[in-house]
Amino acid sequence: MPIKIDQPKIAVINCEAFEVCVQRRKGFEEVLKARVPGAQIVANQEGTVLDKAISVGEKLIISTPDLNAIMGESGGATLGAVKAVRNQNQAGKIAVFGSDMTTEIAQELENNQVLKAVVDISGKKMGNAVFAQTLKVINKQADGEKVIQVPIDLYTKTEDGKQWLATHVDGLP
Repeated sequence: MPIKIDQPKIAVINCEAFEVCVQRRKGFEEVLKARVPGAQIVANQEGTVLDKAISVGEKLIISTPDLNAIMGESGGATLGAVKAVRNQNQAGKIAVFGSDMTTEIAQELENNQVLKAVVDISGKKMGNAVFAQTLKVINKQADGEKVIQVPIDLYTKTEDGKQWLATHVDGLP
């Protein structure tokens, strides 16, 4: 049975040079505060490229010995956080969750020792939505919406990682 932590200490490895990543963090913090009022964001540092994310993650773990979780805002940040937790022998002590599914991330989710959840927006679904909107504009049927909603996929179980790998044998999201 999982341990319930009322005041988790969470670090963020970000990609906030990009506006989408700022929005990801703001949405995460909004929901986190509503659902876990005692949660603390103890650090928010840039590290979207894998090598930097590993280094940043390791420094966060060393400097925050009571860290409970790391959130990766991008695929590189997520995978870097997982590798940092493993490198610092904190598997089972520090959980990682993040964004952007890849083959390596799906393998880590399948393993489920460190990575506990990933959200992803399918490039194919996004492309289909853009194409559909483009046709509407060409045919003068656009509804004036500036934001096109595309579903977000949530992966939280070992089976989710296995399923993703089975349906994405080419490794493309």
